[in-house]
Parts: sequence; C-alpha cells; structure tokens
Amino acid sequence: MLIISILLFSILKALLAAKPFRSFWLGFAVFGCGYYAFVFGPWTTTWHSPFREVEISAYVVYPRPVLVTSYIVDLLVSSITGIPLSQLSSLSNDDAPELLERAECAVCMSHLLITPIIGLIGGVISRQMMIQLARAETSEPETKSIANK
Repeated sequence: MLIISILLFSILKALLAAKPFRSFWLGFAVFGCGYYAFVFGPWTTTWHSPFREVEISAYVVYPRPVLVTSYIVDLLVSSITGIPLSQLSSLSNDDAPELLERAECAVCMSHLLITPIIGLIGGVISRQMMIQLARAETSEPETKSIANK
C-alpha cells in the first residue's frame, strides 16, 4: 500500500509541482508506475529467475525475458529463503509448501522495494534531460548570432 501511495503521490506531483521539479516527478511516475505495472500486471503469473522460470503453486509458466532486476530479486529471495530460485523450481507444493509461500512473498516484497528505486532513476534521468534541453535552448540564440556575423 505504501508503494502505491508513493506512485500516486508522484503522479500528483508531476501534475501540480512547480516547473523545476515537474520533470523529476514525471520521470519518477512514468518509470515507477511502468515498472510496477510490468511486474505486477495481470500477465504476470510467475517470477523471473536469472536461471530459468520458476513455477509457483498451480500457475502455468510461460517463457519470458529475464529482467535486469531479476538478478537482484534472486539475490534477495535466496538470502531470505536460504535457497536460490533456480533450486526452488525443483520443489513441489507437497515437498515444502511453506518454503514456496515464503519465496513467493519474498519475490513480491523484492519487486516492491525495487519499484521506488526505478522511479528515482527515472526521475533523475528526466531531470537531466530537462536540464540539457534548457541549456540547448539558451545557447541557441548565441549560435544564431555568431552565424549571422
């Protein structure tokens, strides 16, 4: 709920913030909401492991590309559960249901923790792009005046 609140706040700030900060909040909202939707959207039925897809419960596993954040999630989940995601795929619900449930919660929490970081990266990128655009606009009249001489 906290992450969703942060993302909604970033959308409001993107709409209502003063000009210098608007670009940061717009980047934060786009990157943060985009990552959240990509990871937790209705098309996501399993998590991404850097080694292979891992099936949880009765979900069907479809091949998908490995995300850059998959390596971070695998590291976080293996530190929480004590077993890497690549080894969890060999377990069934009958073998260790509590371990698989804990792993599923760890994956969700890992993605939730990564979401504001992705938002911050997007905000910084957006802000830097706006600064570069402002510099280019201010140096443009000087270039024209030099060309006219």
